[in-house]
Amino acid sequence: MTDLRRFGEWALITGGTSGIGEAVAERLAARGFNLVLVARRAAELERCATALRAQHAVEVRTRALDVTQADFLSELTSLTDTLDIGVVIACAGGGDLDAFTDRPLANHVAVLQLNATASVVLLHHFARRFQGRSNRGAIMLFGSTMGLHGIPYGATYSAAKAAVIALGEAVNAELKDAGVYVTVVSPGPTATPLVVQNPDADLMSLPIKPMAVGAVADEALKALMRNEPHHVVGRLNRFMGNLVGRRILSRRASVGLWGALLKKALRPSASGALRPM
Repeated sequence: MTDLRRFGEWALITGGTSGIGEAVAERLAARGFNLVLVARRAAELERCATALRAQHAVEVRTRALDVTQADFLSELTSLTDTLDIGVVIACAGGGDLDAFTDRPLANHVAVLQLNATASVVLLHHFARRFQGRSNRGAIMLFGSTMGLHGIPYGATYSAAKAAVIALGEAVNAELKDAGVYVTVVSPGPTATPLVVQNPDADLMSLPIKPMAVGAVADEALKALMRNEPHHVVGRLNRFMGNLVGRRILSRRASVGLWGALLKKALRPSASGALRPM
């Protein structure tokens, strides 16, 4: 496995103030990386930055940004262009759970922008930048086990994550010989507050119980260090995705099964706000 410090002294993490992103930030800081944290909420950014500086004596810069905005890259690069960024963790993501036609079109477009378009933008920018560096770089994108096939009641989110998986696998192959690492990590249910207490659905009733956030972060970083094109996190998630979805059940039957489980888990419709997953 490659020591990620070979790529540079700085790591950029979008969605770095909660859940998996926050856990990855803590682990990279513990390895001596200086960090650029990007998220929407300035107060949460400052909380995380203060804790990381105190615990690990690293430099942490923050920027409150919404990666669904068309001009987010220009604002981000004004912060990162002068830094020795060697690792990029594109962790910002989210969605909502409901019947496809029960949410307005704007929700679905926002899900695509947050999960898929932002990944394309970040990957394109930093892959080109890393190609011009002698020590190259590493980029982690986030898929999901919901992107392994269509998931009713999470249709657009699963479609967006499927696109990210295909994107990362393809670009990994293109850049492998150039020394630029690209890994897509697909967690299953993870014990973040918005999974444990999701306002759209009782996700704790599903047959796969959430993994600990720290365990997901550890496995994700190991996959990036190995430059795996796509890594499904967790043995049970790999079993369900690879064995159940493709060998015991047909793809159609697996889609139907997960649709039935999520339909049963849905709560009465809430605000329709886009939420991190």
